[in-house]
Amino acid sequence: TNTFASGFIGSDPTGTISFPGSGSASMQASYFVDGLTSITGGGTLSIEAPATTRRYFQGSGGALQLSSPFTMTKTGTLSCGTISGFSTFEVALGATLTIDSANSTPVLDSIELLNNGTINYTATTVSGNYLKTAAALITNNGLFDIKTDQPIKETASIIGSALPRKKAAASHSR
Repeated sequence: TNTFASGFIGSDPTGTISFPGSGSASMQASYFVDGLTSITGGGTLSIEAPATTRRYFQGSGGALQLSSPFTMTKTGTLSCGTISGFSTFEVALGATLTIDSANSTPVLDSIELLNNGTINYTATTVSGNYLKTAAALITNNGLFDIKTDQPIKETASIIGSALPRKKAAASHSR
């Protein structure tokens, strides 16, 4: 485990902070990345103090464990892996998170997914993957655009000032 007890501000020259492989990192103080926070492989990133990233990608496994709020301010993709803990993953006003479930079924476990921006749910029926929620709370104050017939399964509660929008089913006429 790599522990960052005095915080983390910055990134590499491309603006990317990557957490690949099977290791773990613990952010115990402030965390701000002006680029991309990327979790891939089987690694785990634990956030133990308020954290902000412009872009977020969870693409081939791994876990984000939250005991403090995590805010995404621009764009992000959730293709697989787990976001868990007893805190909040916020999609900020003006930000867009795409949940495409492209590589497997992502899991939201006991967190609040706070949407103040836009969430596009685009999992395909071809992949067979979906979004799994385990005692998660989805607070929707922005646009939650369901662009698929793939379900959101398990035990999520959806509350907030805006209802999710579901695309109309495709109709075919000859």
